[in-house]
Amino acid sequence: MLKEYQKKRRFLETPEPQGEESHPTKAPIFVVQRHEASHLHYDFRLESHNVLKSWAVPKGPPTAPRERRLAMMVEDHPLEYANFEGSIPKGNYGAGNVEIWDKGNFDIDNFYDKKIIDKKMDTGLNEGKITFHLHGQKLNGEYALVKLKKSKEKNAWLMIKSTKPEDKSEKQNIAEKESKINKPDPKPEFVPPMMATLIKEPFDDQNWFFEVKWDGYRTIALVDNGEVILYSRNKKTFNKKFAEIAKSLSDLTGQFIFDGEIVALDNNGVPIFQFLQNYERFKEGHLYYYVFDLLFRDGLNLENSPFDERRHNLENIPLPSNIRLSAAIRKNGKNFFQEIRSKGLEGMVAKKADSLYSPGVRSKSWLKIKTDNEQEAVIGGFTEPRGGRPGFGSLLLGVYSNNKLIYIGAVGAGFDDNFLRGFRIKLDKIRIDHSPFINPPKRSDLSFVEAKYVCMIKFREWTSEGVVRQPVFLGIREDKEPREVIKERPETR
Repeated sequence: MLKEYQKKRRFLETPEPQGEESHPTKAPIFVVQRHEASHLHYDFRLESHNVLKSWAVPKGPPTAPRERRLAMMVEDHPLEYANFEGSIPKGNYGAGNVEIWDKGNFDIDNFYDKKIIDKKMDTGLNEGKITFHLHGQKLNGEYALVKLKKSKEKNAWLMIKSTKPEDKSEKQNIAEKESKINKPDPKPEFVPPMMATLIKEPFDDQNWFFEVKWDGYRTIALVDNGEVILYSRNKKTFNKKFAEIAKSLSDLTGQFIFDGEIVALDNNGVPIFQFLQNYERFKEGHLYYYVFDLLFRDGLNLENSPFDERRHNLENIPLPSNIRLSAAIRKNGKNFFQEIRSKGLEGMVAKKADSLYSPGVRSKSWLKIKTDNEQEAVIGGFTEPRGGRPGFGSLLLGVYSNNKLIYIGAVGAGFDDNFLRGFRIKLDKIRIDHSPFINPPKRSDLSFVEAKYVCMIKFREWTSEGVVRQPVFLGIREDKEPREVIKERPETR
């Protein structure tokens, strides 16, 4: 079903999902994406047979009764595309910005069972008419897609908003239907965290919330009436490493999925990443879990609720003392950023008030602004120590581009003796006889290792050669896979 989709795209250049993996949904979903390509249009997609049947709607979906809009059927898209937001680079198919405009579930004849939905979708596609009910934030009620059989365009359809008025009982039943949708399996399940896009400058806007960007480990917490699992962004468990956080969350009654950041604060309330990295061994600093989003509560999936509603829901949960609600303000981002900078914190995250939660997607509905230049980097080698220094001299660093590891410099500052000795042992176990970089530095005193470890550095600036200037090591990132690491370039808002 996805051959045409994959044929049209160069996945080394575009951030769009390849469709090699699919994560089945509990109930059939729909999504509408605003697509600023050569011409602005909206893409309407319905789930069927584990893919998204797709139509390009030039003027956007109809929202008033009797309204009709031309809809051109296009190739099937992978199910993961329902969460895609981002910029498709110039020169690629569909180049331009993609944003999620609406998202939710749908039924056909009050059926949500996906096997029944698939059969009804097949019948409708064959007969040239599909009638369905949408349950989204912007689109609600009965709609139809009708094929234009006499059109010169083979794939021309009309998307029609039903003339049938929605009676009070239908409106009253929406919440009940959504509840049924989300209760085939009411257990909290892991959700890949939504990510923010890096921009240069803070801003003010009434339609945005602003929060502290914490210097810690991003953590998804699953709570089910005393049972707790703490997951990293790449689904490694943190229960042993941060047992006291898991213990506190186990005191909560109910079912929850929290998104947040585990941090270790010094006595001034500033997160120290090295404290966190070594917390299991040395217990330095004060450990907290700052929660900033709520994705699931007592059998209800909240991902398709606007951020301000999720935030309000989160604020009403009584939290244990070492589980803190991350502070958020509305509108005044510039002043908040200056306050963050004065306290020596890492940066600020901005979240659009009406944004839905897009699992695993780096979205422009969430933005981040850093107080210093920081970069994740893959360790690809090291130099030998000199002058009585233990362990190693510096670490060779790289980032991925088009699935190739690019050398970006070496870091030799920011280590203590314990780390130098201990990490050298780990490096020796993964030594290789060839460079993992496609552009290794021209020196004779280098040792290369498998691209296995990811670290965080801060630095002054990028040179014209693409090398970091005056880097300082901040710590190893256990929550990041090497091939996720790319050069972060600030984008426009």
